[in-house]
Amino acid sequence: MSQPENIQNSTFNSSNFLINTQYLLFSSINEIENSFEIPDIAKDVLTYSKNYLKSKDVETINNFISSICNQYCVKVDDSITVENVTNKINDYYKDNSNLYATFTREQLLSNSVISNDISQAYALALAFPLIFCVVAILVVLTTISQLILKQRMQIGTMKALGFSKRQILFNYISFMCGVSLVGVILGLIIGPLLLPNVLNIKYNLLYALPAQQYNFPWLIAIIIVVAVLVLVSLLTYLLIRKELSLTPANSMRPATPNVKLKTRKSFLKDPFIRMALRNIKVHFTKTIMIIIGVLGCTGLLICGFGIDDSINYGKDYDMKNFYGADITVNYTSNNTTLKDKILAINGVNSVDEYSTLSSQVDNNGQTISKLIHYFSEDSVNFHYEKWDDSGIGLDSDSANELGIKEGDSLSFSYGGTSYVMKVNKVFYTFSIHGLFVFEETLPTLTSTRTNAWVNLKDGADVDEISSNIKSLSNVSNCITYSEMSDKINGYMDSIQSMTLAIKVFAIILAIIVLINLGVLNFNERIRDIATLRVLGFRNRQIGKSLLYEAMFSTIIGSLLGIFLGMPMLYVVLGTNKTPLVTFYYYIKPESYAFAVLLSILTAFIVNLLLNSRVKKVSMSESLKSVE
Repeated sequence: MSQPENIQNSTFNSSNFLINTQYLLFSSINEIENSFEIPDIAKDVLTYSKNYLKSKDVETINNFISSICNQYCVKVDDSITVENVTNKINDYYKDNSNLYATFTREQLLSNSVISNDISQAYALALAFPLIFCVVAILVVLTTISQLILKQRMQIGTMKALGFSKRQILFNYISFMCGVSLVGVILGLIIGPLLLPNVLNIKYNLLYALPAQQYNFPWLIAIIIVVAVLVLVSLLTYLLIRKELSLTPANSMRPATPNVKLKTRKSFLKDPFIRMALRNIKVHFTKTIMIIIGVLGCTGLLICGFGIDDSINYGKDYDMKNFYGADITVNYTSNNTTLKDKILAINGVNSVDEYSTLSSQVDNNGQTISKLIHYFSEDSVNFHYEKWDDSGIGLDSDSANELGIKEGDSLSFSYGGTSYVMKVNKVFYTFSIHGLFVFEETLPTLTSTRTNAWVNLKDGADVDEISSNIKSLSNVSNCITYSEMSDKINGYMDSIQSMTLAIKVFAIILAIIVLINLGVLNFNERIRDIATLRVLGFRNRQIGKSLLYEAMFSTIIGSLLGIFLGMPMLYVVLGTNKTPLVTFYYYIKPESYAFAVLLSILTAFIVNLLLNSRVKKVSMSESLKSVE
């Protein structure tokens, strides 16, 4: 079976399999027989081997296989602590270099990565529902306000007919709870069908997991239904209680704006702008609701663009500072150098060899695996921040994990030898993690070279030279600059798909919120619109006043949303960390500008469409009541 840390789309971890030893040996023999033309004498040997294996029991075969194994799993009895066993193993191998490392269950890469992702999933489950809850409250508030505004006459009529306040309140609470219950049920159906699949996009990037079954959380669903009904009931009561306190006659009359008008000289010449500003002041609560809605939409858009910016920044940063060579070559194990052979290929300009080695680093008494990037101080292909050769470099993600800062000492081992080195530089990297050591600092660390940066001459055919390098013995793989870029993009596909989802959600949210608030604003202004029509104002002029009012609120909300983008970026990327990359939280200035313009444009289109309803307002009927 594949181990959970088997990353299908990358080479960060190799694939591992657990297989029955007898089956493995028989399969190997069958593969040889089926793949090659075997002489008769060799066929006899293979037949003898099969018969020999059949005659031996599984224990004998397992003993043979175990003699060539170098990794063991130990099951500890409940009466013994894991720490005691680990200490005894370390003490036993203390005087020789036969022990590579000991790991507890929590320290295994598979368990630590899965635990990290579980923590992130919990954080994600807390962050996004809070955002959705705020949006839902805003939508419920505007919906209830519209309902009460449109049915002022009905409320007054029910009072006049003798209905009690409690009966009227129960009627509207029942209506809103019924509508909300339908929405909750649809959410409980659509959510489990959609969201787990979205999250699986991320986890399929990291793990080779079997198909996941979703168990419906009945208890959580019941709690959500009850919480929504209680919240809707409370909001309905808070919004309708003022209306219930009025006499039937007052309820049947249009609501009188509570504003103190003062005569003052205005520098604004356009009467429609002055009218829009006056309405913003009169309907200040509604204006605040619009600002909050647009603020959230703009923040989400900035967050979506910021995810793209952060990913592209990190990818380009690594491509420039570490993968900037035309071709990166991977050697097979135990190679001293292939530099001369690669230089002999026509079109190759320079070869800069380096090594990527697996080491064990002491982390507060616990051992963890870290890569060592070993290269010359004069390397022309390493462009991260340099340091003097008296110490080593460390990427910021590893430094945070180890609790190391510049100037601290770091203990690590490689090849049975332990080293204690000063960390002279901590710097940001996107996907290149580990220790960075100059050959001049530790010249005896290793003579093995595992990789090479290859730079080509101008006009050289990259694909042809890459093919020639692959044909060399002891070369396991080579990848061009463009292929490396595509590879890193492949790691980020799941997060970028989440980015697209956030952008789409932000636009849909903006449309829903703005339509809802626009309709509420229009219904509140029907009497004003009718009065303006009676006074001879054209529909276009009235629509201009409404548009000014909406756009002023939208612009304020969009500008305030700028300050929400970065915190939301921290939340989204912070709950989507992977061991593959380290995010640098970055948003381009043009992303801010584009998000603000998109919010304003969306609001403009929505309000422009709503203003087409001005000509449908009946002057005679609208002057009698809000209806």
